[in-house]
Amino acid sequence: MRSMSIRKRGELMNGRLTHLDESGAAQMLLPERAKTALAEHTELFQAIESRNADLAEETARRHVRSAQEQ
Repeated sequence: MRSMSIRKRGELMNGRLTHLDESGAAQMLLPERAKTALAEHTELFQAIESRNADLAEETARRHVRSAQEQ
């Protein structure tokens, strides 16, 4: 994935986001999960904004794992 452009990674992530199910929305009802998700999204946005593709990928993967563990 290191050779994949930021644009392609964004397209890949966007495609994956369309597959979120109701359990993701239900997690947002948990106050701590909502706070954690916001922090994770902020970190991901900053990585993308700084054009750090490796950090963005790592952050996105950590976010997904965190959500799955809830």
